[in-house]
Amino acid sequence: VAILRLEVFTHGWQPINSLFKISSSISRVTLCSVSFISPITLAEPGVTPRYFSISSGISLDSTVRYRTSFTSRLIQSGDAAQGYYTVLKNYILSYNGIKPRTSWNYETYRKGRLAVARVNIKGKSLIVNLALTPDRFLGSKYKFTDLSADKRYAELPMQLKIKSRRALSYATELIDTLMGSLGVEKGILPEIDYRMPYETNRELAERGLVKIIYVKGESKQSIDEAKDADITELINSKSQLGSSVSRDVADMLITESEAEAALTHTKGNARTGKLCCVNIGEISDAFKENELVTLDALKARGLVGKRCGRLKILADGVIDKPLVIEADKFSVSAVKMILLAGGNAKQID
Repeated sequence: VAILRLEVFTHGWQPINSLFKISSSISRVTLCSVSFISPITLAEPGVTPRYFSISSGISLDSTVRYRTSFTSRLIQSGDAAQGYYTVLKNYILSYNGIKPRTSWNYETYRKGRLAVARVNIKGKSLIVNLALTPDRFLGSKYKFTDLSADKRYAELPMQLKIKSRRALSYATELIDTLMGSLGVEKGILPEIDYRMPYETNRELAERGLVKIIYVKGESKQSIDEAKDADITELINSKSQLGSSVSRDVADMLITESEAEAALTHTKGNARTGKLCCVNIGEISDAFKENELVTLDALKARGLVGKRCGRLKILADGVIDKPLVIEADKFSVSAVKMILLAGGNAKQID
């Protein structure tokens, strides 16, 4: 073990003198103690910690990235954003039959199967997407972003940013307009406080609300590869290769956020036509191990009609072999079952 004194940079890129303890047998530097030139806090909220790799000298090319969930971003968004979120959520849920669902990335509100609103957090701002046609409101008092050209927002193309009481008031007016167009009646306004105390990334990681990813280099490709490796390792550790996987087993072993993170997205031409649903058990019975399952392959085996233009995979039955399945939509439980059987679910966007 040797003692090495380095000058490094932390939050705000202010220089400090740091004392490190290192061993020649390892390649990660461990912080032993720090003497500051100026009073800087090393572990402020939101500051990304750094690790330094030692090979031929010291390089500052390795870092820790946080993959944050919607809930973690909400917790760290501050009092104002959480206050707006509380008012907005209670207001949306005051309409009869509206149900919320929180995934890893955002919170979606539905009336039956129809998505009516989606809420996200970016920094200190509350972002709301509504199932309204933006063209209807051009030239109005409402400020919004039109995302109609982005197929990811086809259901919810009007995006609002809420950072003030006025923006919140406008959002509730638009929600009234939306619900009125759908014939949804308003009921009792809930009074639930959804605000939560601040937690650090480490505390959130212990609760599974943040994933800590070690990344070498700063390129986007490296970060994406590290994310993929992280979720792949997690799924592999729970794999049920050689066993029949049911929906109950899959729902017990894999969370919805893990399944969504592991779902592969492939770009393809937009498909139209009738949406046909097929159960994973029927597919498992009709295909051999590691076969590619596509809409055309299902038509050839008579599992869907010739007029089917789009495909959704449902979770009834069991799957007992790894398969690569391409479809326009998957139920979350079906994705879990495919992954646990050692296969891959590819959603065509």
